Amino acid sequence: MKRGCVWRVLFLFACLPVLSVAGETGLPSPVVPAGLGVATHFTDPAPGEMKRLAEAGYRMIRTDLEWGGIERAPGHYDFAAYDRLQGHLARAGVRPMFILDYGNRLYDHGKAPRSDSARAAFARFAAAAARHFRGQGVIWEIWNEPNISARRGRSGPQSILVASPFHVLDR
Repeated sequence: MKRGCVWRVLFLFACLPVLSVAGETGLPSPVVPAGLGVATHFTDPAPGEMKRLAEAGYRMIRTDLEWGGIERAPGHYDFAAYDRLQGHLARAGVRPMFILDYGNRLYDHGKAPRSDSARAAFARFAAAAARHFRGQGVIWEIWNEPNISARRGRSGPQSILVASPFHVLDR
């Protein structure tokens, strides 16, 4: 790469936080450590775990918001475990990225939602989660690693993305 081009690229990256709309959207700045995060698989941290997480410079966690554990009866959502986690995160100054994911035994035999009724139920779950955590700085991801099933020769859960959760998350 030519020297002038390198400087232009470096200048662009230096200006990116200023040019981005991060402040307007509430998203973290694309600059480390503001965007440095870690994946977790718990809702109840061990004593001192959140403090160590924050001290290490992590400002974001990525974790599953498991549909099957939250909606155990049709249309009834229990976010209590994630409320506890969100409280721990808020006190530590860490932002959550919740992944709306996995099947629910109430729909399509617990597999990824493929039928119209299961996709509609997943969309209602996504909307309930968005309403429940509104204003708490949550970043949303829809489905975890949708390509893994496809790599194993089975149809992946991409069908959930067809006219389901997107329109309900921005309400």
